Amino acid sequence: TQTPSTLHRSYYRKHLDRAAVFEGGSPDGQLRWNDHYHPRHPCSQYARWREYSFTVDDYYQPVVATPYGAQWLLSVRGVPRTLVSQWKNDLGHNIGQGQFLVCWHPEEVLNGVLKVIIGNRCTAVFGGNPRVNLPAGIYGAYNNIRVIDLPSRASFGTIAPILSSSYHVEHLFGEALYLMNGIWNHQCYSAGMDGRYYGVLGNIPGYGQVYYAGTIEVHENTLDNPVLAGGAALMSGVKPICPVPATSFLNVRDSCYLSTDPNACSSSYTKAHNGDAVLVCGSPGEIANDPLSRGFGTLGDVRTKTTNQKRNAWAMIAMDADDQLRQRMAWALSQIVVITPNQIADIGYSEIYLNYYDIFVRNAFGNYFDILKEVSYSPMMAEMLSYVDSKSSTFVYEQDGTFAFPDENYAREVMQLFSVGVSQLNVDGTLRFDDAGSPISTYDNDDIQNFARAWTGFTRQEMRSNFEAMETEWLNRMDPMKIEASWRDPFPKMDLHSGFIGDKKPLCVDLPDKQFLHTGAKYRLLGSSRKPDLHHQSDSRGNLLGLKVVVLDHNSLLKGALSGLQPEVTLESNIPCTGGECALDNVRLVQVQQSPPIFYEYIRPECVELSFYDSGKKISTKYVDGTNTKKSMCANSFLDVAFGACCTGGESYATPFCKFDIERTSYQTAQTRCTSEVLGGNTCNWAGINLWSAECSSHQLEENWHWTDQDCTMKVKVKEDGMVAIVHDPSLLHSFVVEPRVDLNNPNFFKISWDSEDYPRPSTSCASACQVVNDACLCDVSITENQVFTSLPATVDDVMSQLHVGAPNPEIFGSYNQITNTGDMEVWQKENSGYNKDTIFAVSHRGKKLFLKNVLSTVAINGAPALTFRNPPHFVNIAVREPRDVAYETDDVLETYFHHDNLAPFLALRLIQRFGISNPSPRYTETVSKAFIDGTYVGEGQTFGDGRYGNLEAMVAAIVLDREATTVVLDADPASGSLKEPMVKIISFMRAMDFERRVEAGNEIRLDSLQAKVGQEAHSSPGVFSFFLPEYSAPGHIKAAALYSPEAQLLSGPKIISLLNGIISLVDLGLTECFGGFAQRNLWQCNELRPGGSYDTGTDKYTMGKLGFTPSNPNDANSVVDELSLLLTAGRLNQESRAIIADAYSSAGNNADGLRLAQKLMISTPEYQSTNILDIKSDTRPEVEFPPPSTKRYKAILYLKVNGGMDSFNMLVPHSGCSGGKTSYHHYQSVRGTLSYPQGDLHQIDASGSNQVCSTFGIHPQLPHLQTLYNSGDLIFFSNVGVLQEKVNKNDWQEKTKIALFAHNFLNEQVEKMDINKEQTGRGVCGRMVDILTRYGYSTGTVSVAGIAEALVSNLSSLFVADPFDYQLFNPMYWAQPLWDTIKSLNKITNIGSGLFGETWSNRLLQSIGENEILYDVVTSTPVDTSFPEDDLGKQLETIAKIIKERSVRGVDRDVFYANFGAFDTHGDTKSVFNIYSEMMNNGLKAFTDEMKAQGRWDDITIVAVSEFGRTLSVNSAHGSDHAWGGNYFMTGGEVRGKRILGEYPSVLSEDGPDIIKPGIVIPSTPWESVWNGVAQWFGIEDADMDEVLPNRNTFSDDLFVEGDLYGAAEPTASPPTAGPPPTSGANYYLLDRGTASECPIGPAPVAQEECLLAANLVASQMELPDWLNVFDWQNFVPCGCFLWYNENTVTLVDYNTATTGCLADSRTQLICRSEAPAPVLPPTQSPIVAPTPALPVITPPTSPSNYYLLEKG
Repeated sequence: TQTPSTLHRSYYRKHLDRAAVFEGGSPDGQLRWNDHYHPRHPCSQYARWREYSFTVDDYYQPVVATPYGAQWLLSVRGVPRTLVSQWKNDLGHNIGQGQFLVCWHPEEVLNGVLKVIIGNRCTAVFGGNPRVNLPAGIYGAYNNIRVIDLPSRASFGTIAPILSSSYHVEHLFGEALYLMNGIWNHQCYSAGMDGRYYGVLGNIPGYGQVYYAGTIEVHENTLDNPVLAGGAALMSGVKPICPVPATSFLNVRDSCYLSTDPNACSSSYTKAHNGDAVLVCGSPGEIANDPLSRGFGTLGDVRTKTTNQKRNAWAMIAMDADDQLRQRMAWALSQIVVITPNQIADIGYSEIYLNYYDIFVRNAFGNYFDILKEVSYSPMMAEMLSYVDSKSSTFVYEQDGTFAFPDENYAREVMQLFSVGVSQLNVDGTLRFDDAGSPISTYDNDDIQNFARAWTGFTRQEMRSNFEAMETEWLNRMDPMKIEASWRDPFPKMDLHSGFIGDKKPLCVDLPDKQFLHTGAKYRLLGSSRKPDLHHQSDSRGNLLGLKVVVLDHNSLLKGALSGLQPEVTLESNIPCTGGECALDNVRLVQVQQSPPIFYEYIRPECVELSFYDSGKKISTKYVDGTNTKKSMCANSFLDVAFGACCTGGESYATPFCKFDIERTSYQTAQTRCTSEVLGGNTCNWAGINLWSAECSSHQLEENWHWTDQDCTMKVKVKEDGMVAIVHDPSLLHSFVVEPRVDLNNPNFFKISWDSEDYPRPSTSCASACQVVNDACLCDVSITENQVFTSLPATVDDVMSQLHVGAPNPEIFGSYNQITNTGDMEVWQKENSGYNKDTIFAVSHRGKKLFLKNVLSTVAINGAPALTFRNPPHFVNIAVREPRDVAYETDDVLETYFHHDNLAPFLALRLIQRFGISNPSPRYTETVSKAFIDGTYVGEGQTFGDGRYGNLEAMVAAIVLDREATTVVLDADPASGSLKEPMVKIISFMRAMDFERRVEAGNEIRLDSLQAKVGQEAHSSPGVFSFFLPEYSAPGHIKAAALYSPEAQLLSGPKIISLLNGIISLVDLGLTECFGGFAQRNLWQCNELRPGGSYDTGTDKYTMGKLGFTPSNPNDANSVVDELSLLLTAGRLNQESRAIIADAYSSAGNNADGLRLAQKLMISTPEYQSTNILDIKSDTRPEVEFPPPSTKRYKAILYLKVNGGMDSFNMLVPHSGCSGGKTSYHHYQSVRGTLSYPQGDLHQIDASGSNQVCSTFGIHPQLPHLQTLYNSGDLIFFSNVGVLQEKVNKNDWQEKTKIALFAHNFLNEQVEKMDINKEQTGRGVCGRMVDILTRYGYSTGTVSVAGIAEALVSNLSSLFVADPFDYQLFNPMYWAQPLWDTIKSLNKITNIGSGLFGETWSNRLLQSIGENEILYDVVTSTPVDTSFPEDDLGKQLETIAKIIKERSVRGVDRDVFYANFGAFDTHGDTKSVFNIYSEMMNNGLKAFTDEMKAQGRWDDITIVAVSEFGRTLSVNSAHGSDHAWGGNYFMTGGEVRGKRILGEYPSVLSEDGPDIIKPGIVIPSTPWESVWNGVAQWFGIEDADMDEVLPNRNTFSDDLFVEGDLYGAAEPTASPPTAGPPPTSGANYYLLDRGTASECPIGPAPVAQEECLLAANLVASQMELPDWLNVFDWQNFVPCGCFLWYNENTVTLVDYNTATTGCLADSRTQLICRSEAPAPVLPPTQSPIVAPTPALPVITPPTSPSNYYLLEKG
């Protein structure tokens, strides 16, 4: 904890080194990145200047060559670049005069590569990138050239070039000279003060000319050192944008300062006014860049692959940082509190992701509450989980009178994943069970809906500069969000313990008079700004500069307390009032200095209000929003929530009265002022008010509530479910209405806890005490306050459980005395009056001292006094919604999670797993939990932690120092330890093997696509559930032992192969992309990258670094292996394996080859891949073998998983012909609101034979293929299907359902396993079918093209996983060292008692490599007859089609396939996302259907579409839908008895339907067992074994579909078109001569992509062309269309240029054209590299309307 922390954002910013000026821009100059980063001034120290003439920004710009005497003047965009004596191509031929397009990014070094288009060819320029050479006679003639006389060459240092990471060649960029000291003269002033630096030329005496090479200069603006002069340096130039972040809980600290620089700025205004002072605070990690650094670029930089830089920064820190424990803790936390780039609009940025990650770095040893708070305010988290700009139902109702639930996304995930989890835990991490033996839920869906109301009102801060951003993405994703208070739901919210948010907080009415002068009063510095941070004040209303504030008297003690101008001041003692302060209830802004004017904002301490009160007065408002609306409501007369308004002489027209602008007072103060300070004045029941003539500036608020003298009563509205809403009943004058938040029709119901099970219900006539209004009981109420304790309570628990109302610290009143102090409890009595309602108890709870008032406030229903509930508190005043109170409420919501008993064990389990122990003992978990709770841990003779609850230093110390983590003997425990994470394996290998970075690469570690390759990568989490599930259990021994193995979820065949290939490539070649390497690509051909090859690795080129490890004794094989074992397996490698590797080392031929072989073998061992000790047998594992081809009929099931919870009530929609009057298109449109689709856009299907509520349904507009399949009799829809434990209804679903509904991970498990009671643990529903069929004698297979699939896990059939995008061959280098036989020996069968995690690795490894050997060609080379889409689903389905086509290789007659796609978790913007993925599904399924028909296999296939749950019918305030239950799905196949809708579509499609629970959750009417029952029978499962497949099916015996319900005769299906025979000769095609044409002659249609390879092999068969296409948009480098390419090694390739215009002839190409003979119909050919896009047919349009005719309408 003493080691300085390495912040990732700082690391990135320090190494920023990229051009800031578009060299190819306009002559006026254009700044890169729209001024969010600024360029360094040309004359400043470290300013860079270039000697070469052209930069990468000149790519695709024309170079104008003009004769200049005997020389050539070269210019770009009217700006001269250089004068050259020779202007020749690389063959020495003169180029001549004209314009020549730069066709390759110029290499930014003297004489570096420069290519221009000459004729038809991209040609290198002789001599390369020339030196800048512009005599005065030239540049003097250009007014867009500004010249600076620079010092001598000795005043410059040299910046070496850096290797590009964006090109597939060795390309250098950024060579420069830099000024070692700054200069300044009039030329410098004119050359840069306007912020335009383009065309700045420097003269170095005796040396020559140089051009300014503007580089980004980022300014320091950290928490400890905010930006200098208030950001003045960034407020000049073309586009000044303030760099100063808004003040927040994160940066208001002692290092903030006031700046009076005339160009200073702040978040409050763009610039200071007339020497005003602005408050300047910094941002974590916002350091300046090192001016001499060579490294990272910013978004849009063509020199580097910027999307990878955040990941590379992580890797470099993981390799080198000194604070490795902190970094490991941050990595662990980042996998718990996850953001995924998949749900953030722009993933290309670096800095915003690094800033988010630094939350964990900075707080790794801090307090978990700080993490929860920072994460909750993070705009990144809010964007990912869709609560940014989320608005409450209250706000939506106010705005347009409609109702929308708030977005539930964050409310769910913050509990499930970030804090308390779904099931209650004991402190040792074990589950808590109820009396029935079921786990007790931590929360339910009501809790989620309740807390969703608290996650409204957050929005991004205004944009600022000095961090990476683009003007096209004008969103501040960096700084903590601000609060828009009007969007927040102000009503009470329950906590997780049947209490309320705000319990045990003091009541606002109990705060001392003039709290602003009492201990604890807080003031925040505003500088000269009159706009407060935490009080609402509209920018658009009135003049802020003229706002009247409280000017503190010169002798005011408050002024003295604030005179130090600290950013935040909290009074440590009470202060007497001075002068005008004595007449005030409160203050808003106070002025403490005149010149410049300095203001503080008073922030009242957190307090709550009770919802019901007897002291109500009517307040009214006249809106100034242009509507002239007048409204009334009630307010607590003791609270300062309204403006004073006085009438005189009995008038009903009032004038506001105040001491300062926007002053709100209590009613008593308003009345006193009217009577004492206004002649003849009094409060009144005013009918009108003069807002604009008054000086109180109430017109500057949208709502300007003013007191009246009328009493105001309150009522309660009770729904059937016991939820209540507050109704105000003020006396209304003409034209006034009740404020909608509290009017009779308001929908703002909230949950309470009734004191008994009885309460007024509309169904029971409201207990005869209330009236039924709009399906609710409207009741009068009475409020009582009762004393709780009459003597000293027995225990602190008694106090905590019975007292709910908080109190201020009694010491601040002066009227309280402490009468008892028991050590853990204090009793304070007011004026020694004994125990009464004013008594205050003080107790400690988890390190915080709580003050509790001895009172209980109860609300009773008038007429039924036994029906009562506790008076609920709330933070946000219903009339005056201030950001201050929203912030307090947010903190208390987080405190609810933070102080929940589950948090400590939940977090302990998660973190222990991430530190390498997948199944910690209860004792270990309890130790870690208690360290978190106590805030301290004692280990190794040292105390860790600060003693505060939630301390992570204590927690991580307990994790790493506990005996379970440090006792070596536990390595031999088979259940101890874990598999290693992929990134841990890769980074630890690189560290242990002394990875040496390449200097030319700027020492950057450039990794690429590790998430796709190995399943893990920093800043690349695939979803909010991170890379793997903590509760995942690998099939086999681990599952049988009921253990968890999270990392095993990544042990699919492709990822195992990719991991091994990547490390093998690293060992052999260094860090490259080649042969599965982990690096970014930087060369064209990998086959030549070998020792002695064209790309000789011995030169250290073509790699990003290499391993530098040298054994201590390389001549002793045993010593080498022992050393490797120590470094890579902590010495755990077993002796037999050591001997095997030592023999291999000795047999390798030399020590270098031996070391490489030993390293590669070592990483294959289970001891390296896990933390186990292995006890191996002498037996090798059996080879992977497939049976011979089967003669039985083939059948296959495709389990199509639709990820995220599909909004399937938009897939199947009631259209017309509906009966019953409760479900129709109109009802659909009404309940779905903005999520509905127009009726005319839907694809209609006939459901008249399906016994559904409508005879015609509509299918989503993007799913026409489903309509085609349905109409052809090949598709069934299943309506309202979902996971059920038993049949339930609206009244008993919570009681009868014992699983965690509405959570992705738990419902995913249920729909894939179909074993809700855990009777068949370890297998999926399809896996159990496969096991049974295997026992029947079938040859079975399970294949997933989407990772490990739970649905397919079986006991008897190995799961084969194929990667549709990058299925690699193991150890693919043709000159590679043989490994397979030795690896088998290193991974032999283990003895009982051997490490289970190592055993899991070995088993999966050998299975993966064995399958890889057999099936690689099947997956990568099998041709199919259909062109599939190039998207995720298309590639998956294409791979499945290939495997089906080559099923004889595997000898199977029963197959189950698994594919998944989509991100349907659409909490916001549902329709657009649903449209995209529906189109993907439609196109993929159509291609797959066509292919199966072409193979003659359509009748053998059943596709079942499944999603974990449906989504709410109701739209939320983000125009999305939330997690729900029942949904609509489909199955299709040739034997499916289609054209029907089975199940039961809801008969009442509205939120109050009998089977619909709020917010629009449809209870399933059909269980998934019904569907799978019939499918299993078709697949061959006999009735006697059906209970094994579906253990819970007998619960639904009356609802099961049988085979005859789902399969059988259907309407005939049109036969698919039959492809014509391929040509047998080259007569249909011919070859043009090399380099003669850019495109085929006009005539027959050009050769299409899908026929290119076949055509090439026909016309050039003697060449033995390789069987692949390199399809690419070559643009204008080569001919259009299909051609042969002759490369430098005389290898002929088939290429295809997708460009259709601007193509060029090339001497290395030979065009293939179609002859006049009619073209054959060809089966499409797929490219393993880039699949081609089908060519469009050439169609001759008809010349008259006679070719078409109209059918009658309808």
